[in-house]
Amino acid sequence: AEYAGRYAVANTAEPMTQAQRIASAAEAEKQLRTGYNFWADADIGLEDLGWHWRLLARIARVDKRLMCSQATVACGKAARLDWLCGKATADQVSPGDLATRPGVQPVTITA
Repeated sequence: AEYAGRYAVANTAEPMTQAQRIASAAEAEKQLRTGYNFWADADIGLEDLGWHWRLLARIARVDKRLMCSQATVACGKAARLDWLCGKATADQVSPGDLATRPGVQPVTITA
């Protein structure tokens, strides 16, 4: 209810089997208590500005927490779906990469 009426994006058009949905949801549930990797967000933001800070990238990679796009890629991998968006590893995938994938549509959160 806290997010009702807010805008988001959802992967509504990509074909998935019921088994893939179950596998993806199970991976998401495993991640419920995983902390958020703010270092990785900062690294991507600075990289987008043309600044490449190797120390920050190294800290982000060794951090056991995930950022949202890394968690999403892991859910896809659990379902045997490639959500890497052409990147080599999950830590290179940004939320913007996922938002521009085929099948991703704008939605309004209702509950």
